[in-house]
Amino acid sequence: MTTDISICSQALILLGADPIASFTEETDAAKICANRYPALRKRLISGHPWRCMMTKKELTRDATPPIGEWRYAYIIPGEAVDAGAWAMFNGTAIDDLPAKQFEIFGRRLLTNHARALIDFVTVKPESEWPAWFADLMMYALMADIGFAITDQQSTADRWAQQTYGTPSEGGKGGYYGQCTTIDAQGQPNENVQNDAFINARAGGWGAY
Repeated sequence: MTTDISICSQALILLGADPIASFTEETDAAKICANRYPALRKRLISGHPWRCMMTKKELTRDATPPIGEWRYAYIIPGEAVDAGAWAMFNGTAIDDLPAKQFEIFGRRLLTNHARALIDFVTVKPESEWPAWFADLMMYALMADIGFAITDQQSTADRWAQQTYGTPSEGGKGGYYGQCTTIDAQGQPNENVQNDAFINARAGGWGAY
């Protein structure tokens, strides 16, 4: 079963170090992984709207109504990371299309709909990750801790390029780019309404 420890151990072995059994070991490798892995995992997941990390939840309505043109405010779940490409629905009917009239302010979704369900990206347990995403996390970790483990910047640079591609690719190439392509195969082509949610989160204006 894939775990945070197994991913760290595989990365350490490929970097020429000994594997770890836990983050609490009294070894430099364990301390480095314990310090770097959680933040890197969240950054990797929040940096792209991964379908494999997507989940759906009906939102809880805030008891305090919003000020302004919207009737209802809903609380965005704390487990939702900062990736975009969310979709909102106002019911559970089959073949419902995403709703478009809402705004996002902080951790609140404002709308006139009496129900609000959203698709959002969350940090799922490693045991639920597809093998290709576990590999991506391992490569990203090797790039991140490569120098600290080996004391060789060339090692970290080599793994960074394998993971993210060349600088001209803006961190979206390499194995990362392959993974976004694989992940996109699970997303329907017609689901373009997600852009409205991205714009609403980024700019704070209504998505109509």
